[in-house]
Amino acid sequence: TKVEFLTKLILCVGICRGRVLEVRETKIVAGLEPERTNELLQEMAYAATDDTVDIPQAIRRTLAGDQPSPNDIPRRNREGSAQAK
Repeated sequence: TKVEFLTKLILCVGICRGRVLEVRETKIVAGLEPERTNELLQEMAYAATDDTVDIPQAIRRTLAGDQPSPNDIPRRNREGSAQAK
């Protein structure tokens, strides 16, 4: 469903950014709280353009149910490959 997709998207973006995002899936689907929806879109853009974030690792962590943490952002190493966890 839309809500399940948004739940995973919000979690993945939060993992990439290292913080819990203050958005609610049901409010986005209902078209409410546009400022929070805008926040999600901005954070998603930051995550997508940050070359240091290991997106495949963030996706694996999202699907595993991990939670965002400022001390545990999935990062690539200097050679461009993912850091081992």
